[in-house]
Amino acid sequence: MSETGTHHRRGGGEHYEQGHRGQWEQGRGRGHDRRNNKGGRFRGGSNRGGPGYPAGGRPDTSGNNPINGSQASDRAPDADVQESTPNDPEPGQPALPFPAQLQAILLQAQSLVNNQLELWEKEKATTSQNIDALKVQLDEAHAAQRVSQQEILELQKNVSRLEMNEKYYTEKIDGLMASLSDAEGKHASLRNHLQARDTQDSATVIEQFTALTRSVEAFCHQLSTNIFDKLRESLPDITTAADAQDQASLELLLSAVGCVELVASPSGRFRPLEDVLDFGLRAMLNNALMVRLFDRFHPLQKLSADKTARELYKKIRIKDTQLVAARWRSSTFEVFDSNYEAENKEKTWANKFAKTFQKKSIMPLVRAIHDAWTDELFPEALFDSLVDIATKAYAWHRDMQLNFLQLDFNPYTVRKGDALFEETSMALLEPPRNRQTPAPQRALVCVGLGLRSSESFGEEKPIETVYQVKARVLSDKFFKE
Repeated sequence: MSETGTHHRRGGGEHYEQGHRGQWEQGRGRGHDRRNNKGGRFRGGSNRGGPGYPAGGRPDTSGNNPINGSQASDRAPDADVQESTPNDPEPGQPALPFPAQLQAILLQAQSLVNNQLELWEKEKATTSQNIDALKVQLDEAHAAQRVSQQEILELQKNVSRLEMNEKYYTEKIDGLMASLSDAEGKHASLRNHLQARDTQDSATVIEQFTALTRSVEAFCHQLSTNIFDKLRESLPDITTAADAQDQASLELLLSAVGCVELVASPSGRFRPLEDVLDFGLRAMLNNALMVRLFDRFHPLQKLSADKTARELYKKIRIKDTQLVAARWRSSTFEVFDSNYEAENKEKTWANKFAKTFQKKSIMPLVRAIHDAWTDELFPEALFDSLVDIATKAYAWHRDMQLNFLQLDFNPYTVRKGDALFEETSMALLEPPRNRQTPAPQRALVCVGLGLRSSESFGEEKPIETVYQVKARVLSDKFFKE
């Protein structure tokens, strides 16, 4: 090999080393511009060898290498070159020396690198902004998540609380349902009991009482007629109360039952003796039935025990409802009643009542008019009638006390002889024939018992009272002046 060839190889190697080192230092391994280096080669040389070297790295001995002194315009066009580059010399201009070309390439590469770096810096800034925005969104999402978790915890607490409340109220409802079921059972039992005990309605009770008062009126009328007829047999001139032998005793006897004006009017005019006997006996018999039977809780009890029972029952009626109070009344009466023999209980009491009435009322009345008494004045038939009245009255009172629970029925009378007439509770024995006649101002005597019913409601409201049968009275206008 000639010296010249050796020089070219050495020179080419130096240029290669310088070019490669320059590219490495300038590009730092980033490569070169592929847009100006089509096919991965620099103009005038390979990227493996230096300038002037073919791809194989060997020196070009074809005479086309500018290092060999040949001009670029004298060599044939490179088959791989498709377009000119900025480094190519202008037509008619000499080609740049290799260091200048390399420097231009490096400057261009550096510019591209700077541009790329600037672009990357912008992209980095944009990316940083996006990252910051994403961090903000992430923080907001975390905050929202924490809020959501807090809300979820609160909802879970509320659900747990509601479940506990539901369980509590479910137990309460179950307990109330059980109590309601028990109350319904007790109510059904009480209803059955009432249906079994209240075997008659109020209308039947009133009819029985009205029949009893009519029996009293009939008995007194028969007895007074019999007494008056017998007295006139021995005293044919007797006509008015003025003919009574003991007028003071007569007035005292009648004043005890509130009918002193039955003897004489306030003006001093004496009443007919037949009316005095009839209405006086009615007033006395009604009063005896009230005192010894209808005003009593149990007629066979001692007065002290009976008074205690009546006072207790009044307090119970104020405090409790009708069924509760009536149940106490029925049970207590049954206990009292069990203390006496059941056989002929009513009959025994009625006989005693009739005898007492004869002794303390009928006989004193007759003796006040005529100081004489014979058994024919009160014959046995009339005595039996009185016993029958007393027996029916006792049975009616016992039935009301023991068996009738829906209402309380209480007979009443007007004991004050000069009481003001009240249409609510009183009725005239003989209503005025002329409706335009004003009502009487005073009731002289009660000749027929009245009946009132009452129902208690406990402490919610007062006891309600209804007058079922009005007491029949005589007014001062009954007698003609």
